[in-house]
Amino acid sequence: MAQISKRQLGRKLELKVYDSFWRVIANIKNREEVSDFFSDCLTRTERVYLAKRMAIAVLLSKGYDYRSISNMLKVSTGTVGRVASKIEEKGWKLFVRKLEGLEDWDKFWHDMEKLLMRSTGAGRRMFLSEEEIEGIVRKHKRLSS
Repeated sequence: MAQISKRQLGRKLELKVYDSFWRVIANIKNREEVSDFFSDCLTRTERVYLAKRMAIAVLLSKGYDYRSISNMLKVSTGTVGRVASKIEEKGWKLFVRKLEGLEDWDKFWHDMEKLLMRSTGAGRRMFLSEEEIEGIVRKHKRLSS
């Protein structure tokens, strides 16, 4: 993650900067503008960091355990724990609710589960057929229900 200068802004200025930032975010109207904004404002590392935290929130909401999430996303269980400690807060709830409201969410999630299952297992699943991966996904869904 990026380092932050030890020289702090005054509290009033900091609040104004945050207010401006939130207003800009709230006024972005479409996916392309959002992509341009975050691609230009965040480094690749910062975007990956944010995306992984969002993926952790989704996986937690789907009932995945810390170790599985850690293995799938190549993050520490401590990172999973930090997201888990905030998962009930309104920002994360809003994110998950908005994501689940997307019209192609079910297909996206099913494809994501297949990809995650294939990418875990120390390479053993790399060469499994689509049918075998589907079986693993179905089995995981039964176990987590």
